Amino acid sequence: MALHNTPSSYGSIAKIFHWGIALIYTALFISAYIMMDMPNSDSKFFIYGIHKSFGVSVLILAAARLIWRLFSTTPLPATNTPSWQALFAKFAHFGLYALMFAMPVSGYIMSTAGGHPVKLFGLELPALLAKNPELAKLARDGHTWISYAILALVSAHVIGAFYHHWIRKDDTLLRMLTTSKKSS
Repeated sequence: MALHNTPSSYGSIAKIFHWGIALIYTALFISAYIMMDMPNSDSKFFIYGIHKSFGVSVLILAAARLIWRLFSTTPLPATNTPSWQALFAKFAHFGLYALMFAMPVSGYIMSTAGGHPVKLFGLELPALLAKNPELAKLARDGHTWISYAILALVSAHVIGAFYHHWIRKDDTLLRMLTTSKKSS
């Protein structure tokens, strides 16, 4: 499998970024769901710690992924993809990238402005903000709304991939799943 993208396929590095971030976001959403109704306890704070570590990890991976994307070839849309679909996909990808940064940044602001440390698997990050309950609440609300936007865009992304695979029968989905170099 090639490391780099080509005009017709994604390379292994792009696939690792894609699926790695997808896996971490899945863990983030599951941990958030679990924490929502838990009473304050050591277990809840342990899950918060893991959640924050995964959030910081997403921020680091998103930065690396963006740098990789800026200096790599982006595969072209599958042959015969209508221009409006290609444009929608570009906007969706832009939105997903923006949200990959906005979500962990809002979490960091929520935690530090709330007076809580943010650690990356035990390594405490500097608190760049003073305690500010109003800012913490604003960031928490933003974190919640960003999560809804992520769920909406990821749903559109998955539906689009399945549409291309099952309805259009092109290789859009397969290019992110396999080592195939075929281009439809």
